[in-house]
Amino acid sequence: MVDLNTVTLGPKSGLTEYLAKIKDPRKPRGVRHSQMTVLAVAICALLSGAKSFIGIGEWAANLSQELLKRLGCRYNDRLKKYVNMGSEIIMYQTEDGLTKISKAHCRP
Repeated sequence: MVDLNTVTLGPKSGLTEYLAKIKDPRKPRGVRHSQMTVLAVAICALLSGAKSFIGIGEWAANLSQELLKRLGCRYNDRLKKYVNMGSEIIMYQTEDGLTKISKAHCRP
């Protein structure tokens, strides 16, 4: 397990900076969470011991406001807090995004 308080997440030389370089293939209409944020949440959840999409969603649901902010989650002015995404969004987004990361940065 990784203590995320000791991990550089961003904005400079951190995880979010590298993930932001991955092109987002989605059409802008209806996008609520940036691809960078979805991937950052998924990666941090996996480093923290999550083993499935449901586990990632459960881990993400328990994040503090500070960690949601550090991971780039959007701020909801009406609710006056950072909001997270559900496991279905993580499942939909990470399959394509993590494939791109592994193809770009890992040996076959």
